[in-house]
Amino acid sequence: MIVKHCTSTLILAALLSLSTSLMATPEVAEQPEFSRANSLLFLNDHLTRHDYSARYTYVSSQTGSRDSDYEDRIIITAHRIPGSDAKRVEFDASTRIGQNQIPVVDQARGNPLIMVFLQSDMLELAKATGGHWRYFQKQMKLALEHDAQVEPVTIEFKGERLNAQRITVRPFAEEQVRRKELGRYLNKTYEFLLSEDLPGEIFELRSVTPAEEESEGIVVEKVTLQKFEKLPDEG
Repeated sequence: MIVKHCTSTLILAALLSLSTSLMATPEVAEQPEFSRANSLLFLNDHLTRHDYSARYTYVSSQTGSRDSDYEDRIIITAHRIPGSDAKRVEFDASTRIGQNQIPVVDQARGNPLIMVFLQSDMLELAKATGGHWRYFQKQMKLALEHDAQVEPVTIEFKGERLNAQRITVRPFAEEQVRRKELGRYLNKTYEFLLSEDLPGEIFELRSVTPAEEESEGIVVEKVTLQKFEKLPDEG
């Protein structure tokens, strides 16, 4: 999922800047009604449930790809903004995802990790298939609006069982024109686990790419919340 090249880095930074403007704008509630999946992911104010600065540590990993498996940490710091319930969000530059020079997100209300995960994935898909990232972005957008399944589940975090919502979507399954180019990615599945009882609300973001041939493995990419820390008052 990690974008390594300069051009991809700049695209990702631009996409994040544009996309997080939606999550940062209070007036978004006045827009037309969105699907339950899109509301949970992009319209909920994940970062406004506490009025202090906080640090979120996520484990980012990939398995099943043999030569490109990895495990890293993604550290996100959400700084309190005096007089506002929004946060100023920074990504730790020492992680793989941080190496993409993700810009600071000012006035964030939603958790920008969701958009970083998706946009980075779209860029990797474009690279792997020879397609364009805008195609994958459009398919994901349409699938989340019309085809995503949302169901209540229970998760466990630090020994505590919490109520959560699981969003499942297969954005390329119905593709007819580009089936050959997409290959194994036709049945790529995405799962998002969110809980209002968790700071930042994101418990896990996951994608699963099935094997198309016996020589291939099932590739699982996921980002899972490891810990949450309240930070001292920054004044």
